[in-house]
Amino acid sequence: MKRPNPRIAPEAQAAAFGQAVGEIWKSMSGLTMPMPALSAMQADYLKEATGLWNGMVESPASAKGNGAPLADRRFAADDWAGNSAAAFTAQNYLLNARTLMQLADGVEG
Repeated sequence: MKRPNPRIAPEAQAAAFGQAVGEIWKSMSGLTMPMPALSAMQADYLKEATGLWNGMVESPASAKGNGAPLADRRFAADDWAGNSAAAFTAQNYLLNARTLMQLADGVEG
């Protein structure tokens, strides 16, 4: 972590930080996402999340994915597939990551 420069007054450091944050907000104000695309993403997310949850509630053993490794190499260990709670957590993480990437790709600016 970078230490504050003791030669610059704290008030000046705070003002510089505030100005930087203000510039970031200004640059983001021109970003938009078409409402139909956002609605479709939300519907897809809700459908997939509901399917994950219902699969876990109805049959926790099936949430393990029959011991098959998940597509993401970070979750390739047997421990992820062999534990229904871990498998659900990994699948939920991957769903959230895909959705956030879709949101980022859908932003227009």
